[in-house]
Amino acid sequence: MDDIATLPANLKISLESKPIKKRFWTADELLAADFPEPKWIVPGLLMEGLTLLAGRPKLGKSFLALQIAHAVSTGGVVLGRHVEKGRVLYLALEDSPRRLKQRLDMQGLQAGADMTFAMSWEPVTGKYNGMGQLQRAITSESFRLIVIDTIGRITTRIDGDSYSATTDLYGLLQSLTQAYSISILAVDHHRKGGGFDPDAVDDVMGSTGKVGAVDSSWGLYRQRGKREAKLQITGRDLDEQTIEILFDRETGSWQVAQDEISPSCRGVLAVLRELESATLSEVANHLQRNRGNIYRELNELEAKGLIFKDNHNLWSIKK
Repeated sequence: MDDIATLPANLKISLESKPIKKRFWTADELLAADFPEPKWIVPGLLMEGLTLLAGRPKLGKSFLALQIAHAVSTGGVVLGRHVEKGRVLYLALEDSPRRLKQRLDMQGLQAGADMTFAMSWEPVTGKYNGMGQLQRAITSESFRLIVIDTIGRITTRIDGDSYSATTDLYGLLQSLTQAYSISILAVDHHRKGGGFDPDAVDDVMGSTGKVGAVDSSWGLYRQRGKREAKLQITGRDLDEQTIEILFDRETGSWQVAQDEISPSCRGVLAVLRELESATLSEVANHLQRNRGNIYRELNELEAKGLIFKDNHNLWSIKK
């Protein structure tokens, strides 16, 4: 495998080879269209697209990002959800190889995980070609998930408080995820004073152009010295949710504090009990709710081992 951290500096980002998306739609075309459901990296939590994971320093963001990468690279479980295996590129831009190895040992990563680490990367702005490197890495290595820890290390040459600059840059990153159907999880920081009253959008440091250009935003909130934390998730195609999680210092991993079923998921279970088996559309029509949210809840219930989907795309409750 090539040393993807030192690819040719003259490589330029180019999406022309990808199919051109339809630009104009009539109302009738939209009503008649049958769009595919979003693809999940972590069911119900992390989908294809650009996601910001932000929080105050030294509260466990990198451990969570590494834990997600660990699960994807092995086809494992993270935050109680089974994950489909895929290739991972992890830009560990604030860690030494020694510290990274310690964390991998803590999390129990076994040999054979499909994960590649880069300890340095060119900036993605100006005369530098970090964006082109990312595109080359995606096309040559077929990564499903890219973690950038932290995003500030490759965007240092832009004004982080400039709305237009951050919107343009994050828009380019998002365009990569859309063109190649992958997920980029970018670790960022919260501004001082976020406290324990979470707002995953307003608390991100810098311009609102960041969160305006991303598909979803995660906020990690933990009082220093405490195990308990809140993970707030919001996004364009996600229901807002806040998950109570706990940090295990011995394993360097986050766990769900309470494995409770939300009221909306209980409604889905009630429909499946009534109908015995049903398609996604049938459940959504029965509840008169958005298909995307029902799809997320079905996947969440499947990850909990409560329901299953057969070869005919019919969902049923496990006996």
